[in-house]
Amino acid sequence: MAYLQLLLALAVATQISWALRLQVPEETPKLVFDLGMNTGMDTENFLKMGYKVLAVEANPMLAKEVGSRPMEMEARTNGKLKILNVGISNSSGETLDFWIPSNPNTPVGWDREKYEKLLSGGGSFTAAFACRGASCYSVKVPTMSCTKLLEAEGNPYYMKIDIEGKDISCLMDVMENRCGSQLPPYVSFENYGFDTWVAKGFGNPLGDAKKLMALMHARGYTQWKRSRTWASVYAEKMGVSGEDSAFGEDLLDLETTKQWKPTSDFSKEFGCDVNCTTQGFICGGWCDMHAKLDPVVAKESCKTKLP
Repeated sequence: MAYLQLLLALAVATQISWALRLQVPEETPKLVFDLGMNTGMDTENFLKMGYKVLAVEANPMLAKEVGSRPMEMEARTNGKLKILNVGISNSSGETLDFWIPSNPNTPVGWDREKYEKLLSGGGSFTAAFACRGASCYSVKVPTMSCTKLLEAEGNPYYMKIDIEGKDISCLMDVMENRCGSQLPPYVSFENYGFDTWVAKGFGNPLGDAKKLMALMHARGYTQWKRSRTWASVYAEKMGVSGEDSAFGEDLLDLETTKQWKPTSDFSKEFGCDVNCTTQGFICGGWCDMHAKLDPVVAKESCKTKLP
C-alpha cells in the first residue's frame, strides 16, 4: 500500500513539474538591427541564427519583396521580424527623394528582373552616389534619425549599418546622443573605398570615418574587426547569398583571425580596399568595420565630454 502511494505521489509530482515547465517562457531572443536590409540576405541569416530582427529599408520595392517571402512572412507573424520602409536621415519626419539606380542594358546571361533588383540595392538619398555608372530615378520616402530609431525600437545586441552613404552620419548621431548601456554591444558600418578616396585626394564624400572611430572609441568601442565582401561573389549570387552575416566573436577579421584589433591599428589606413578605382568609384573588394563595446569605458564616457 505504501509503495502504491509512493508511485501515485511521484506521478502527481511529475505532472506538476511539467505544468510548471510549460509556464516558463523561452529565453527572449536578442534583438538585431539590419539597417539597409537590401535583398534580405542578412535579415534571413539573423533569423536563422535565432535572433529577433528589426529591418530598415528605404527602397519600397525591396521592402515589399522581402516582406512577402514565406520565411519573412512567418517571422513577422510570430513577432520575430519587423520591417520598416523608412530612410535614415539626420532628422526625423522629413520626406526626401530616395534615388534608385537603373540600367536599360542587361548584361548577357543575366536575368533582367534580378539584375534590376541587384542594382536597386545601391539606392541612396545622395543622387551622385546612387547614380554613379547608371541612370536612376527617385521616390519619396519618409525618414527618421538613428537616435530616434533606437528610442522607438529599443537598444539592439548588434546594429548592422549599410545604408549607402548615411552610415557615418547615423553613428555620429548615436554617439552624440547616447552612452553606456544605451549603446549596442556590437556595431558595424560599411567601408567602401575609404582609403582609396582619401589617397586620391577626394577625401571621403560619405563622412569622416576617422573622426567617427575616434568618437566611437571615446564612447567605449575600443576593439575592431573587418568583414570582407568580394564584388564578384556578391554579383554572382545576386546579392542574396555568399555571406554568412557573422559578427561579434564569431567574425574573422579579413577572413583570417577572430582576434580583435585596437582602434590605434587603423590610425593610418583601414586596409579594406581591393582594386578600387575612382572612375565610377567601384571596388573589387571592400569590408565592413565591426566594433565591440567595452561596458566599463562606455559607462565612464557618460561622465566626460566627448572629443
